[in-house]
Amino acid sequence: MTATVDVLAQAFKDAGTPFIVGHPGGESVELMEAARQRQMRFLLMKQEVAGAMLAATWGDITGSPGICMSTRGPGAANMVNGVKAGFERKLDIVGIGYRAQMQGKATIQLALGYSHPVIFPLPDGVTAEIDKQVAITLRGADKALLGQTAAKLRALRKPDPYKGKGVKYADEVIRRKVGKKAGAK
Repeated sequence: MTATVDVLAQAFKDAGTPFIVGHPGGESVELMEAARQRQMRFLLMKQEVAGAMLAATWGDITGSPGICMSTRGPGAANMVNGVKAGFERKLDIVGIGYRAQMQGKATIQLALGYSHPVIFPLPDGVTAEIDKQVAITLRGADKALLGQTAAKLRALRKPDPYKGKGVKYADEVIRRKVGKKAGAK
């Protein structure tokens, strides 16, 4: 009698899918072995969201199904989030004359009060959208890479605690310091 995993692996192979992506756990080992016997690769993903985005993109590009598997519970919820939206990080630019604009699809040009514009190339897997030249929305499937990219953008001009100028996360609260008083001795 044929096992369910053999039927699934053969159906994936017949549909033109050369690989399965995901985060293995308990029951998935048998499916991984059935796929290996049919010369299909298993691509290990650090996060289920990244696997879901890869599988969805594969399906969009080739027309054959993108296969992603995960463990039950939180893993499955993360996969749904990956296909639906991915991750997002918003930054605000505060300051007179401070602004940003896209140069092509993978580069941001920023005016941050320096004598020259700052050119910031986006890493592969991260996209940006700029609204009204002062709000940057970063999106991507890899949460760690997205957070690192947002932190690098923020580091270009950290928020000033006296005037509040700089690049800050949209949900970040800047604790303002009191400056010197005029005429104080």
